[in-house]
Amino acid sequence: MNEPTLETMMDAMRDELVRVRTRAIAINLVSADLLKRGYYVYRQVMPDEMHHLLAIRDDDACVYRIRVLIHEPVHGMDDLLPGEILAVVLNDVIDYQPGLPG
Repeated sequence: MNEPTLETMMDAMRDELVRVRTRAIAINLVSADLLKRGYYVYRQVMPDEMHHLLAIRDDDACVYRIRVLIHEPVHGMDDLLPGEILAVVLNDVIDYQPGLPG
């Protein structure tokens, strides 16, 4: 079995850094959008890859768990959990699935 070269390891690290940076930007975009819609937004200190944000509104008794995706949802991997909303961010456009009240 061939050992990975330094170049392939550096390429993998760069790809991972791009993915992490892109997701962080997407989470911040969703947070700003939710704040603009009148929600209080709480970000987990240590996101568990399942839920990145919690959103609450004064006129609503619900706490919404928001999972942010930077790709189209993949059936079987990104299925909705009960009480969850997906925020799919593609090209700086946010699509809430299912729709978000307000």
